[in-house]
Amino acid sequence: MKVDLGLNAVIVAVTEEVPRILTVRRSSPAGDSEDALPFGPLEPETDRTLDLGLRRWVCEQTGLALGYVEQLYTLGDRYRDPRETEGGARLVSVAYLALVREVSVGEEARWRDWYEFFPWEDWRAGRPVVIDRAISPALDLWVEAAPDPQLRRERRQRADIVFGLGGVAWDGERVLERYELR
Repeated sequence: MKVDLGLNAVIVAVTEEVPRILTVRRSSPAGDSEDALPFGPLEPETDRTLDLGLRRWVCEQTGLALGYVEQLYTLGDRYRDPRETEGGARLVSVAYLALVREVSVGEEARWRDWYEFFPWEDWRAGRPVVIDRAISPALDLWVEAAPDPQLRRERRQRADIVFGLGGVAWDGERVLERYELR
């Protein structure tokens, strides 16, 4: 089995007290362009380390030379990339976080408001309406779809704790648990 190693960069700046994330334009499968996190493959023959490979192509894609970066996560679930089901390589992605100051970047890169992607995390004006309008109903369906009562209770408890539902207070520090909820 062939394995491809990809490197993802989550590049974050805080400008005027608003978190911002750096994205790059990529061609989508439909043929149009969409914003994505900077991403590139490890080139084993030329990249001495994962970190140096990440820095090389982030600079190529965005014009930004990264300072400190921290490895966050490694994702390698089988069939995460649909091409694997068609005989393609298994994709293992190593995600890095870089905290930077917002500066001018290349024309294919742009800074975006973090809350455009994660509106449920934006409590500056109170509880975001997206929680009650979309997230809570979707979580209710997920809870009810559990095949047995014990799993339904566990799902209900997890959903309530991480999204502040059912009388549980919102906890802004449960960010990672919200993203891993499944």
